[in-house]
Amino acid sequence: MKKYSVIIPIYNAEKYLNQCISSLLRQNCEEFELILVNDCSTDNSYEICKQYENKDTRVLVLNQETNKGVSAARNRGIDCASGEYILFVDSDDFVTEDYFDTLDLLTGEEIYQLFLFGHYNYSVSSDGKIDISKSCMDCNIKSTEENAWEKLFLKTFFASPCNRIFLRSVLLKYDIRFDADCVCYEDYLFNVEYCKHIDHFKVIKKPLYYYRQFLDVNHVSKRKWGKRFEISEKVAKITNDFIDLKSTNENLSNLRRYTYQAFLVELEAAILSKDGYKDDLKKLVNNMDFILAINSISPCGKKLNFFKLAKPVKYTKVTLRK
Repeated sequence: MKKYSVIIPIYNAEKYLNQCISSLLRQNCEEFELILVNDCSTDNSYEICKQYENKDTRVLVLNQETNKGVSAARNRGIDCASGEYILFVDSDDFVTEDYFDTLDLLTGEEIYQLFLFGHYNYSVSSDGKIDISKSCMDCNIKSTEENAWEKLFLKTFFASPCNRIFLRSVLLKYDIRFDADCVCYEDYLFNVEYCKHIDHFKVIKKPLYYYRQFLDVNHVSKRKWGKRFEISEKVAKITNDFIDLKSTNENLSNLRRYTYQAFLVELEAAILSKDGYKDDLKKLVNNMDFILAINSISPCGKKLNFFKLAKPVKYTKVTLRK
């Protein structure tokens, strides 16, 4: 059994794929397998993957028969992985030269069920100018510290699976997978579900990962607001489940507040958009289960003010939980 399984979901990534893959293969580490999951790319991504597979026995290429999205691709990688630890890398990102050396030091210390590490923001403007900066995740945390779980959620880059190490045994035991039906928040849901089943984690602020960001990109994202709101309900419920499990050890009220505020950002974006959100919102504000779920994470005394902004949509009145 290999020590690490690194899973890369790939869709039309030929421009960045060589940098991504070579950043892993050039390191002095034999105890890993690199699982490349091609999600029906229409460019040369699959051919590039096969070239690496033919040259290096550490590489395994999986080809999806139909385009199913990044979550399904990652799930396919998990199902085929054999390593003790599972890591994810996105196809347009890459890792530092001491990536595996640092991971070996981490996993050789005390036994933890989750490791997190820092990352670099690798920003590229439309004219090709590159700017590299450290992320705001500037902390070292151990699960034995006071308020460790709250720090984990509020101080780390929690909206991605790519800056952390998971135990495959935990993923298999509790059948933890990415929700392939989600159009957003799938990483958050996966991370929280995993954390529900573990007790010991460690965070180091050292950056090991380059997260590529594109600046000045002139395009408008087509958001499926109805789906996003439906998933927000899942986020509220899983956050409450997690808090109920872990709150015996510490106060996690700030986590509820953080999740609630993130939801309000989604609503504000929908309200300001011109994508015909009102039909979706009309269904949403009359969905009692949804309102109660979001209400359950609202801080004491807060009101769902977005209903006022949504006029003239009619909605069901709900008494806010104190």
